Amino acid sequence: MGKKITFMVIPHDGKKVMTARVSHQSLTVILVLCIVLISVIVLFLFQMGSLYVKALRVDALERRNRELEADQAKLTLLERRLVEMEETATHLKTLLGVDKTPPPLDLTELAELRSQGGARSSELESPADNYLFTEDMASYLEEQRREGRSTPSGLPLEGWISRTFSEEHPAVDIVAPLLTPIMATADGVCTFSGWDDRWGNYVEIRHNESIKTFYAHNSKNRVERGDEIRKGDIIAFLGSTGRSTGPHLHYAVIVDGEKVDPLSFSFE
Repeated sequence: MGKKITFMVIPHDGKKVMTARVSHQSLTVILVLCIVLISVIVLFLFQMGSLYVKALRVDALERRNRELEADQAKLTLLERRLVEMEETATHLKTLLGVDKTPPPLDLTELAELRSQGGARSSELESPADNYLFTEDMASYLEEQRREGRSTPSGLPLEGWISRTFSEEHPAVDIVAPLLTPIMATADGVCTFSGWDDRWGNYVEIRHNESIKTFYAHNSKNRVERGDEIRKGDIIAFLGSTGRSTGPHLHYAVIVDGEKVDPLSFSFE
């Protein structure tokens, strides 16, 4: 007969003592079952923990995926806007004439471009007060008036009108590439070609007894006082002289001493 182990439970209240006898073999089986049960519980908890960690990772990946999708949508929108901006830039380049090649220039003329600060305002004279017409000039202007070529039409160059006519700004500003040729808008006589601290290099042309045109901020003037001008003649090159924030032409039309909107004249 195998050995047995006796387990006794003695209550403190004096009740009957409970005893149990278990053989070594049964005790061994019970211990093995307990170890197996504990192992199963530990393994189950470990698997549950692993599944929980994986669930957290999946949730994080899903959030990251949503963020990436949102970023992709933003990138797509940015690409679309970049395309629109490129199209707008191309349109502006066309308006500004950046893609157009100016007519060939004489290198000797470019070499003679005067420095913006090289002229003195004291050298400026008032062309309206100091220029006297000869009888030949008066006859020439009268002939042009009869031919209908003495009234300005069109603009002096192709470009983008950055500022229109107003009471505070009685002219139009036309933006174009530096050194773009500036053309006379009507036949006439040059009454002034020189420098002013505000207007830089500028040209004034009288077309008849009542109309004059004014071209300012030029890099260089090509005509001199007294020159007879034909419509379409290159009279200067676009610049940014005087009080100017960038290359542009300040173009004004004066009728009977009053500046009027150049755009009000018919275009050919």
